[in-house]
Amino acid sequence: MTTPKLTTNKWKDRLLSSGIPLEYDVAKEFVSKGFAIDADYSYARSDQGFEKDFSVDLLASAYPPVTNPNEIKANLNILVECKFRSINKKWLFLPEIETPDFMSIDVVPIQVTDVCSAYSMENSHIRKFADDIAFAYKGTEINMSDGQVQDADIKHGINQLRYAMPRLIKGSIFLNAFNHPDDSVPFITCSILVATSELYIMNENTKLKDVQQCKKIDDICSLVPYLVLHSDYGPDFETHCKKTCEELFNIKEHDRNDLYRRRTEDKKDIDILFKAPFGMAYAFANAQPYYLKPYCTQFIICTFDKLPELIDLIITTVNEDLKTVKQIYGMPDKNV
Repeated sequence: MTTPKLTTNKWKDRLLSSGIPLEYDVAKEFVSKGFAIDADYSYARSDQGFEKDFSVDLLASAYPPVTNPNEIKANLNILVECKFRSINKKWLFLPEIETPDFMSIDVVPIQVTDVCSAYSMENSHIRKFADDIAFAYKGTEINMSDGQVQDADIKHGINQLRYAMPRLIKGSIFLNAFNHPDDSVPFITCSILVATSELYIMNENTKLKDVQQCKKIDDICSLVPYLVLHSDYGPDFETHCKKTCEELFNIKEHDRNDLYRRRTEDKKDIDILFKAPFGMAYAFANAQPYYLKPYCTQFIICTFDKLPELIDLIITTVNEDLKTVKQIYGMPDKNV
């Protein structure tokens, strides 16, 4: 049996389409910025009634401020999924039309979690980052060669990131419960979908007739380097989160230095109690939207060429907020 011969470009096209060269470049970019890389960060997920392993392309981790390896003020984890698209494919997004005041979640794509730590940390610069970036609520891919429009690859990438987040949060909660209070630093998380396609966001004043009459995509859209996509989840993800995080119901058994108990008992008001360590752990184990939505519905989408700029911006933004970090709990017999 003879092996079919591939033309010179066929093997290259297929290799590029696999996303492996793109993933390699993305990984090197994060490493050059001071991150460590965990490739194929896996998670278990039910598929047609069977438990199977899935993975997101990369978990990029750093201990900011990244410029000083002897000083650790937080644990920064970024889930990264990579999508190679041919040059004739463009991604178009619809701008968020719901004002932040009426949205049901805290619209910040970089989440700071200090409640499960021995420290406090403000996030004013991260909030400014969110104010300055475009938000979208839906996206699709347009093939400029054959005119096909589909959103399957965008949705696939988003769901890979979404379904990986509960495992990451569970691990961070358990880690800080086990750590010495001095080492139980705030953890910071975000999800990034990196694509080689150009990213467009529709102009807010665009109407149906404008699309019907336009001659090129630039007439109705603006090119952007990156944006935040708000994408809600359904019952299947809630079930996945409950199964992934059910061990958090036993978090009290792992609270080695009573840090979580002390933080929880210090919260007197019932609304604040829900934001205490045990409250957060139980909320993820129960898939409560109050906690789930800020972590699992907001995704940064970045065109590959602008990834270095985005990473620098994230590091700079996080480092500014790190200036507010204060230790408020030590060992049980030590007041801070």
